[in-house]
Amino acid sequence: MNQSWTLTLGALGLTLALLIAGGLWRFGGSNPSFNNQAETPSTNPLLAEPESPVAPAVQLPTHPDPISPKLAALADRSQDGKDRIRLLVDGSIPFVDKPQDVVLIRRIVLDPSESDTLRNEAANLLRRSQVVERHDDYLAVIANLDEGYRFRSFAVQHLAQDWRDGSVAEAQAAAVEARLRHIALDEDEHLAVRREAIWPLAREGDDQVTALAEGLIHDAEATWAHDLCCRIAKAHGRQDWADAIHAIATRPREKREAPADSNCCGGSSAPGRDPAAIVEPNRLAALRALVALDDPRAKDLLHTAAADEANPHAQGLARWGLEQL
Repeated sequence: MNQSWTLTLGALGLTLALLIAGGLWRFGGSNPSFNNQAETPSTNPLLAEPESPVAPAVQLPTHPDPISPKLAALADRSQDGKDRIRLLVDGSIPFVDKPQDVVLIRRIVLDPSESDTLRNEAANLLRRSQVVERHDDYLAVIANLDEGYRFRSFAVQHLAQDWRDGSVAEAQAAAVEARLRHIALDEDEHLAVRREAIWPLAREGDDQVTALAEGLIHDAEATWAHDLCCRIAKAHGRQDWADAIHAIATRPREKREAPADSNCCGGSSAPGRDPAAIVEPNRLAALRALVALDDPRAKDLLHTAAADEANPHAQGLARWGLEQL
């Protein structure tokens, strides 16, 4: 055999060996069944909840029958938006029961091109009409991360309210609860959405979510959740959170910081508002919680708030708190 053939066969042999080795590394190094090494479980109890399934897209049925005349103006997108909203809030449409009318209202709820306010009032109409499919619609909106934070938070609020009052069908209740817990614990990218999931679960005494709230109230950087955690402490009489609440109540009054989610929680980040007139909600929520917990430090803080003439909201809270004490 000449030298060129020898070099060629040697090169082929080396290439084949590398391919085999690469294949074994690829399949053996990433799969526990090949390398016999078990994955290390998470040690964070807050992440122990399995991920809830993502809701599938909703397919609305079609109906040959025309919508009711009272809904014609609502269906007409050329109408002024405020007029369309007014139809849903002035009692003109107390409920819907015809299938074609229900589909129209559900279509509004699911349409991101409609205004958040109109969609929210449409969701209220579905609740008044006891439309059982509305929960599928809320889940679909929540699962769609292309939606804005505002209506996703509305959808969580509607879903949580129905879950708490028992309006969710028994067959769906466990899945709804799992979805709410997943949003609360798994750091949904919209903080406003997480808030709406944390509150109902903590209010019902969910251990994992309450533990999350305890961590947040002691975290000086978690300002997006402090007012919410104060409400949770108030609801459950958490005397052991009192020092953290007092620390929140005694922070200098300032414009509320806008978190990474730019308009996460509304209020002080609204444009055009006088910073001197902005109520810092964390401090006020902390004062309410200290009063509810009968904390002895509340009285001095309330007297200070009562003298703050630049902050009428704090003054009103102070008058109420001093009456309670």
